Amino acid sequence: MNVDATNTGLRDIVDACKAKDQHAYKKVYDRYAPRLYAICLRYMRSRVLAEEVLHDAFLKIFDNIYQLRSVDSFEAWMCKLTVNTAIDALVKESPIEKDLVYVETYDDDKIADDSAYDKFSVEEILDAIAQLPDLYRAAFNMREIEGYDFDEIAERLDISEGYARYLLTRAKRLLKDSLLKTYRLDNCHKQQPMTENNNKK
Repeated sequence: MNVDATNTGLRDIVDACKAKDQHAYKKVYDRYAPRLYAICLRYMRSRVLAEEVLHDAFLKIFDNIYQLRSVDSFEAWMCKLTVNTAIDALVKESPIEKDLVYVETYDDDKIADDSAYDKFSVEEILDAIAQLPDLYRAAFNMREIEGYDFDEIAERLDISEGYARYLLTRAKRLLKDSLLKTYRLDNCHKQQPMTENNNKK
């Protein structure tokens, strides 16, 4: 399909949304909900919470769509707004203790080589991320997937930059420990039938 024609169609939908056209709202929801729901799942610890965040994100999208300057950035703008909505919800669900003792800054570059992830599928990694404690999961997503700087993470989570670095370091270590544990268990289960057969001989 011609890109200009596609943009023209999207521009018409966006304009209709700005005019509060319910049919246009549904078209946007049907087209982009799966992508935005995946973002919500990365941040929230359950599907129920992810669905609530998705609902809130779409309300914000439609309430603020008049601010959109170009349809070329429509999807990126929605993703950014959804990320912010998820972060706000996560912080509300897991409020930061304001009397935390100062935590030493950790250098995430010193963590084990990221090639350790290579043996796992995307689905396995995402499942492991979902099991991280809330704030660790937020720091990991913001830094490793969204590309936030540490000062931005600190500002969004209302914590110190040193604590933001600590959260990411711990998140990476917990993630790798979880993946390696799953990997060892899978190998153990695969080898078990062979051991039982050998014992029968």
